[in-house]
Amino acid sequence: MPSGQTTMGALGILSIPGPNPALWAALKGRRIAHLVIETAFGDDERWLADLSGHLSPSSLAAELAQLDGSVPVHITHPKPGEVAAVVAQIRAIDTAHRIEPLVRGLVFELVPGAKGMRVVSRYQLWLALPFLLLAVAAWQERASLLARSKPWLAVVIVALLVTENLSAESPARLSRSAQREALWSITVPPPRCASFYVVATRRNEPLFINAERDGLYPHNVDAMFLAERWRVPTINGFASFNPPDWNFARPLDADYDARVIDYARRHDLHDLCRLDVRQVQPWTRVAG
Repeated sequence: MPSGQTTMGALGILSIPGPNPALWAALKGRRIAHLVIETAFGDDERWLADLSGHLSPSSLAAELAQLDGSVPVHITHPKPGEVAAVVAQIRAIDTAHRIEPLVRGLVFELVPGAKGMRVVSRYQLWLALPFLLLAVAAWQERASLLARSKPWLAVVIVALLVTENLSAESPARLSRSAQREALWSITVPPPRCASFYVVATRRNEPLFINAERDGLYPHNVDAMFLAERWRVPTINGFASFNPPDWNFARPLDADYDARVIDYARRHDLHDLCRLDVRQVQPWTRVAG
């Protein structure tokens, strides 16, 4: 969304993640000073980028084709460990725009460990409260003056601050007892299982939101929980940034086991076991 006027009168822009037709419509005919936009995944994982609402280099090219002129474009959030590959794919795009990675901030460059996944955003969350307290202290006198001179305006501002925190989203209502009942009943892996993967952890489980998300989240999240409970590693799981060859969505597809076996071979995994509670024998050893 527009971030404001620059000193030269052009707009500085920060794009929300993923395809954003409304943004390009709003920018039509405007002179843009800079565009900051995320591109998290390489084209080899475009399916995951599309599924999670992010961009890959080819989808970035389609987005930038809607932007007039020649604009300096700054790329953010490439997946750790694949920055060079993603940037190389981006620089191969045939476009009039000048595309470069965004120079990272002081926290990322100077704070020990800040290059770890999600660490920068965690620092931002931690620093939010002290910065807010400083802002309140700095504006306290001005706010008091506003409340005395224009009380109606103060009421409007407070109302807007409260309104922006309202949400029509349904809160997640998780039942601890129901989750325990579903997962505690699963038998532990056989002794020779050095690691495991999940096909299904529950029988007759309702659809999670939609078919795409249902094929991505439930089995991977349950696998992480069970791995922690049993202290047995799993190749399943999910985060904002997954390994480059992670391809464990859609566990009910016919090629799911083949994808797992291919991953196990490439990473030299032995004694890998398969969990499918729909079967009479839920555990199967698939990699010796």
